[in-house]
Amino acid sequence: MHTGPTPPCCSSSGFCKASKIIYFRGCAGSAASLHGTSLRHSIISFPYIMRLLLLTALLCVNLSSLALAQTTTQPAPATPAPASPTSPAGSATPLPAAPPPVILDPNTRTLASFMGKSGQVWLKHDEAKYGFSVPISARMNVTGGQVVLNYVNSVSLLGERSLIYLTWDEKVLGQLPLMGTNPTGRLIAPLDIKDYTKPGYHDLSINVAQHYTLKCENPSAPELWTQVDPISSTITLKYELKPLKPRLSELADLIDDKLWLPYKLHVVTTSPSGMQDQHLNWGALVTQRAALYLKYRPYEFTHGSSIITNSDQVVIGTRDEIASYVPDIANNISNSFIGIYPNPKDPRYFILVISGSNVEGVSKAVRAFSAMSFPLPASPTMDVSDVALPPIAPRENPLMAQPSTSYRFSQFGFRSGTLQGMNTGGFRFVVNMPADFYVAEHVNLRFRLHFAHGARLRPDSVFNIFLNGRFENVIYLNTDSGSVYRDYALNVPLRSFDKGENIVEFVPQMVPLVSDQCEIIQTENLLFTLFDDSIMDVPAATRYVKMPDMRLTARTGFPYLESTTGSSCGVHVASTDSGSIAAAWMLMAKLSRVAGAPMTEALVSFRPPPPERELIVVGLNSNIPEQLRSAAHVKFDSAGKFAEVFNTMPEGTATISQGFLGFLRSLGLDTTEPPAAPSKKLATVSGTNPTADWGVLLQFQSPNASGKTVTLCTAGSGEILQARVASLVKDEWWTSIYGDTMVWGEPLRSIATQTFGDTYYLGSSNPGTAVQYQFSQHPVLWIGAVFVAVLLFAWLTRRALAMFRSKHHSKPSAAKH
Repeated sequence: MHTGPTPPCCSSSGFCKASKIIYFRGCAGSAASLHGTSLRHSIISFPYIMRLLLLTALLCVNLSSLALAQTTTQPAPATPAPASPTSPAGSATPLPAAPPPVILDPNTRTLASFMGKSGQVWLKHDEAKYGFSVPISARMNVTGGQVVLNYVNSVSLLGERSLIYLTWDEKVLGQLPLMGTNPTGRLIAPLDIKDYTKPGYHDLSINVAQHYTLKCENPSAPELWTQVDPISSTITLKYELKPLKPRLSELADLIDDKLWLPYKLHVVTTSPSGMQDQHLNWGALVTQRAALYLKYRPYEFTHGSSIITNSDQVVIGTRDEIASYVPDIANNISNSFIGIYPNPKDPRYFILVISGSNVEGVSKAVRAFSAMSFPLPASPTMDVSDVALPPIAPRENPLMAQPSTSYRFSQFGFRSGTLQGMNTGGFRFVVNMPADFYVAEHVNLRFRLHFAHGARLRPDSVFNIFLNGRFENVIYLNTDSGSVYRDYALNVPLRSFDKGENIVEFVPQMVPLVSDQCEIIQTENLLFTLFDDSIMDVPAATRYVKMPDMRLTARTGFPYLESTTGSSCGVHVASTDSGSIAAAWMLMAKLSRVAGAPMTEALVSFRPPPPERELIVVGLNSNIPEQLRSAAHVKFDSAGKFAEVFNTMPEGTATISQGFLGFLRSLGLDTTEPPAAPSKKLATVSGTNPTADWGVLLQFQSPNASGKTVTLCTAGSGEILQARVASLVKDEWWTSIYGDTMVWGEPLRSIATQTFGDTYYLGSSNPGTAVQYQFSQHPVLWIGAVFVAVLLFAWLTRRALAMFRSKHHSKPSAAKH
């Protein structure tokens, strides 16, 4: 330590004004060096120090900018944690209790939107993986992106050996340790690998390796888990839509289910006041084909009489009708014509022209476009004037099971497969059951399985059968030497199947025979193969169903899709505004998705269809025909307001749930329930018009023909009706349809459903079937009937015995003396 006097030219702070040098004082017991010189003997020139300070300041500014750019920070852990592995790409930062992000970017989607089911993602055992199929459309020019993963892991995990990592098509994007001391985290990984963002479906996988000790462990220990929140976890793609040079053969890539934003298609025809029934049919077939191109993706169709920007659009009509919309194209239109062009107002979108010289020519072009198997050329235009179109026959749904029929698994799209190891998942396929399928409660559906399993499985290995996620039956894999089975019979109650789509799963759970602590676990022998020549035997059944049931209609299209061509369906568009027209097209497009094909024989008209058709009515409530107003269980007054809610069942015993009345009151309505005395009227409703902002969906028996169904979709204005139906056809809304009455608005939680209309039955006219159905649906009636029958039998038996005794065993009268 320097103990000499301070130079007279220097202050006590060590700054010498005269010589402009800095004098460093050393500290007792310490030493430092600068460029190899002892710090306490260093004297550095002032310009050098200024440059050093300037560089330090610039470095601090850069570090501050980086810190501000980083959206997440890592808090100091409560206890020292092992060093985090270096992420191979991007940043990966654990966070405590990360709140769900507010998604404002339209290029951002939640991981939940790529899942086929709701709920959290659970990753269990020592190794686990969950994958998402992320679509990228050929219309998207992707330049980068980012994945944000929010998760919670078990507090028992050992951070030194446990980690979570993301992969994109098997390329690692980022990783983080899973620490029991800091169980809540967020993994942020950039997606800047352009070579891996080609059009198609890409595999985004969440992978975990989980351990709770450095020594031997149970790989299936219950504390080995991580939960990922798919709603707050997101993926963002940086992309722009490419300018188009479209060809007709590329329509599947233009109306693409891999586009990220909900698809919008604008249909241009002559003005609504000049539209005829043929315009309705043309628009219906074209929009149904577009919905089928989009598969499961949401859509919205609009209608107008002018070309717009920022949307794909279809122009339909005769050459004279559309000449003012596409003047540069009209001269090229032949007798029957299909053409596709970039939108001159925005080349990122297309204009599809379907036209002809007359009505017949347009109809032929529309049929060619809507045909599922009709090939379109690799050119912008096509003249179909001389093309012979094949007749459209009803398409039998190969997944629809029919009574008294046997099906191989291959007919449901299943292919033979082998699973190996523990916790491998299972085999699955989809079976559709008819909407009016009815059998007695004790009837079973039989599976005749062809499968094989490996040898030396532990005795608790099993083969589970699930139906719609519900356990139904099991096979015990108890052959130590392994085995192959053919026609292994397994029964599942037919009543367990839902009407419509059912997911059948076969899941083997195989455990190795030797799995003691610190012993090598052999999994190569854990093999299970299920063959696609396995058979499903559907028993005999009758056709009988209770209506109205809008949930059944939403799931199966019944009764409008008895044929996939819609030959029994009639759609009445009761209003001539563009909103009502677009709403009718969107509803028909949703039904075509259920059918899997366009409803080419459905009748769409501004006039009521023939009474033998099953009827769908779409329009403003003030335009609903009076005959249907009178038949509906919800009454509208002359202004289209709710007036009364009726039940026309003679006994008048049904009631409206308080939840439904509360919902009506929340709309600003006053509801008054009648006294408990028998009455057809359930409630009188007064107040403002709820259908000014809300959609109403009703289903009831047609007043025009017994056994025919009317489904009525209405609102107070065309704009509201179009917006409400655009929401209704989304899957999350469509699956909420229930009962015979539904009122809905925005957002999704603003839905109320109720059943209180007349009940009627469709199908078999056999009285025995009707009695059996009622007993199966109401077991108390069966018990009561049996009890009454036993009492009646006992009374009759007692009466018969009394008569027999009176006749044959009565005492003779005393002899007269």
